[in-house]
Amino acid sequence: MDQSEIHRIAQYVTNKTPYGHSEVEDIVQTGILEMVSLAQTSTQKLERQHLLEYVCQWTIRQTKYPETMIREVLQCSGRWLDDLCQTIDHENPKEVSPIE
Repeated sequence: MDQSEIHRIAQYVTNKTPYGHSEVEDIVQTGILEMVSLAQTSTQKLERQHLLEYVCQWTIRQTKYPETMIREVLQCSGRWLDDLCQTIDHENPKEVSPIE
């Protein structure tokens, strides 16, 4: 996923939430980068709810934004996070389970 795609996701989420574009983009980018990193280093299969919880907690620690804000932004961008997980799973099925 490139920076223009992250920007597009942030634009969509910004229109659906009361948060500013730069904050939303920071949250989305942090969450996505951690998902990619997790896919490259983990061999454990994770269910959607566990993966989302992990990414939420990671993003909270990294960005210092409030938990409610992080959860709302990541939930709103869930469609893209799901697509990313499916792409990762397709490319490297032993590392990340599909999100259903």
